[in-house]
Formats: sequence, structure tokens, C-alpha cells
Amino acid sequence: MFAFAAHAQRHAHAMRNPKSSTSVSREHAVTHSTSPGTSMRSLGALFGRRGSYTLSPLHPPDALLQRDQDFASKGLHPKEATAIQRCANELRWCIYVRAGNPARLLHVTDTGEPLREPVRPKPAGLYQKTDKKDGRVFVDGRLFRDAAGNAFCGDIDLHGVYRKNEFGEFEEIDPELFVPAMNTALETTGLHVPWRLAPRTPMICGPYDVFPHSPIQHGAHDGWSERNNASYAGGVNMGPQPGVIRFAPDEMPRYFVSTQRYHDDLAVHGKAVAYTSEAWTMGRNRRAQEHYKRRHSSPSLRDPA
Repeated sequence: MFAFAAHAQRHAHAMRNPKSSTSVSREHAVTHSTSPGTSMRSLGALFGRRGSYTLSPLHPPDALLQRDQDFASKGLHPKEATAIQRCANELRWCIYVRAGNPARLLHVTDTGEPLREPVRPKPAGLYQKTDKKDGRVFVDGRLFRDAAGNAFCGDIDLHGVYRKNEFGEFEEIDPELFVPAMNTALETTGLHVPWRLAPRTPMICGPYDVFPHSPIQHGAHDGWSERNNASYAGGVNMGPQPGVIRFAPDEMPRYFVSTQRYHDDLAVHGKAVAYTSEAWTMGRNRRAQEHYKRRHSSPSLRDPA
């Protein structure tokens, strides 16, 4: 399995190795990949560069994520966590990722073999939740597939992607930049490859250079035009979503279990205004309110392209 050095920060200086890092420009994606068995060690070795962010939320973050099972319990493969942290380090981005269904990892594997059942990440507009045990989307008790025969597992949902400008202020990154950059980094892990899709899958390039096998299928929630809209799709996605992992430059990933934690972290940087007060309330109450459980409430259940 993957070892994640819990004492990475204490020995950051010793782990620096300029020859082993891959420089990445803001215009290009990260292309560094790691071999099985070293992924989490490499994630621990990514920390320690000077000039990292100093983030001081009003309340302490809930947890540092340090082990492979920490990420797996949030629906991320350790190799995906390594790739996202490398993007944060090399591009100097602060990346907020929504925690997902742990059963997703039943369909995100690094065996190098085709899956018995072809599965693709959920595209934008498919709002049904994945099954807690199976990790795929079911509609009316039946496995939902596209026309080619692919079932759907969870994609990687980004809550927000930011960087500091020359004035030290947080600014949003354009999804035209971060979606293809992060997808390229994630695809170099070997976890997301087109030959695991059904043979008849149309390889159509969508917005932000997204393909059917791309793990990130759309932009970040903080920049979504309908994030404050209570009437869109029954309000199932109004407001922030509970459970967020923060990947910041040269810092260990941190997990915010509640919407309030995420609010406090954004407020430090003046970005909590992305949501209305009603949307923040919706996010805080989401887990407690039956009305906002995800039902079969997509705007359309047409076959995703």
C-alpha cells in the first residue's frame, strides 16, 4: 500500500530534492506520475517549499489527512490526492475538493486491467447520488447506463480553486485553466484512461476539454452560476456542500467536516460572499433537512453524451 509520512513537515528540508520535482507552468498541466507503492510517500515529500500560504481560519480545521485510508474514506484514491497536492504546490493554487462516496474507489483502481463493468465519471447535469455500497448511480432501483453501456460512478467535484494575486488577495482561477490542468495531472496516475470505457463510447470533447473518462467533469461549485438558486433542480445543489478537503501549497491536506468550517476559511480571504446568506443556511442544514436529500431530480434524465 501507500505510506504517507506523518512527520513530513518536520523533515521537509531533508526531503527536498529539486531533481525529482517536475516544474509546471500556469498554462500547462502537471505531468509527473508516481509508481505504485510510492504515491503517498511522494505526497509527503511535496511539502516544505518557501512562500507557502498562511491560512488562519476562525476555527481550527477538523483534521489533517495523512494516511491512504484518510483519503479513501473521503472518496479519493491516494494517487489522486498526490496529483492534486502537486497541482497546488507547483501552480500555487488553493484547491478545495468535495469529499465523495468511499465506494467510488471500487471503480477507480490501478490494476492496469479493464473493469469487468465499464464505468465513467458522472457528467455535469447528472445529480443522482451514487449508491453508498455499490458506488454507482441507480435510477428506480436499476443501474443507470449511457447508450454505450457505461455505468456512472462519482466524479471529483471541486468546490473552489483560488490563488493569491500580486496584492496577496484570493482570486478565482478560470475553469478553462484549472479543469484541463488538473485532469491531465490526474490522468497521469493511470487511474483514468479511455480504454476502460465501453468500446462504443463516443470520445466527444466537452467544455473545458473534458472527455467521458475525465475525473473532473465540470467547473468548481463556488463559481457555478446556479449555486444560489433554490429553484434549479429542486434546490438540491443550492449553497455549499458539506465535507471539503483543502489542498494548499506546501501544506498537508485538511478536511473541513461542516459547511461552517468552509465558510470560516473562505471568510478569511473575503470569498464567503460567493454565496447568499440563504445559500449558506441551506448548506449548513443540508444533512438535516429531508427536503434537500437528492432525489431523481435532474433537469433531465436524458442519456448523457
